[in-house]
Amino acid sequence: MFKRLKKNVFKYAEDLAEVVAPSFRTPLEKFQNHWQRVTDFIVDQSTAHEPSDDTNDDGDEPFVFELIRDMLAMLIDEESDSDGMGPCMEFMLGQNILRTAVSLAQGDFPKGIRAEILKFFTKLLTDISQVQELTYSHVLLRPTTRQFL
Repeated sequence: MFKRLKKNVFKYAEDLAEVVAPSFRTPLEKFQNHWQRVTDFIVDQSTAHEPSDDTNDDGDEPFVFELIRDMLAMLIDEESDSDGMGPCMEFMLGQNILRTAVSLAQGDFPKGIRAEILKFFTKLLTDISQVQELTYSHVLLRPTTRQFL
């Protein structure tokens, strides 16, 4: 009886831990999860009657800023670990994340996202050689020119 109860309690605790702090098997899963959280935030804010001010634990900026910074760090790490284009970069280009980022920056909501996206683009263009090779690609050129013009 106690063995079954103990087993069920541990199973419940494992399931709860996976929901609260999911474990990612690959960097791509983590990158996709971050992007999903950013898009969920955007959808929640666009459908809310009154925009919320979801901030991080410090209370000084929306948590999406931190997610965007983490995504950039993952792209930089991925490039240093591989020779070609990695799965996170392929996902970013395939999902038109750059175009969505520019749309966010144009509205500057949440406040300060424009500067954060500008930093993202600047770091992306200067630190990742794969992106420098793609600069004239329509996937990168259109969103970049829209951001700066």
